[in-house]
Amino acid sequence: MDRLIGEVNGLRTTFVQKNREGNYPLLFEETKTIHLNGKAQEDLRAVVVNNRTLYPAMEILTQSGYTLLITDQSIYIENDAEKIRFSLLDPFYVLNERRYTFRDSPFELIDNEYYFEEDTLRRLFHLSIQKNQEAIFITTLTGGGIE
Repeated sequence: MDRLIGEVNGLRTTFVQKNREGNYPLLFEETKTIHLNGKAQEDLRAVVVNNRTLYPAMEILTQSGYTLLITDQSIYIENDAEKIRFSLLDPFYVLNERRYTFRDSPFELIDNEYYFEEDTLRRLFHLSIQKNQEAIFITTLTGGGIE
């Protein structure tokens, strides 16, 4: 069934399979290989949920020069130049001690892992995300990534 669903929209899904194990959202996996700062990441996949492309925060951001700490109330993300805190309880984040409110959450918890929206990765974390037919190329623009 997952294969048939995936064939209809051109993306892979494991929705039916994972719902045998528990409650899992309908999402699709990008089949393109992700290249992060010039290196192919064979086990890293973006997901598409409700027409939003999301990337696994821990892998993308740590390899882009950030540290992450996740508590029951917040996600703390920082590098040498910036400190960002996303509230898990209310719709806001704090960037370098300045608070911003958001209408729609820029992240989602999927299978016990936080995923950030593509546009948020570009705007807040200074990542370039380029796509072609076969691959997604993510590059750190601030020079903090691992080469």
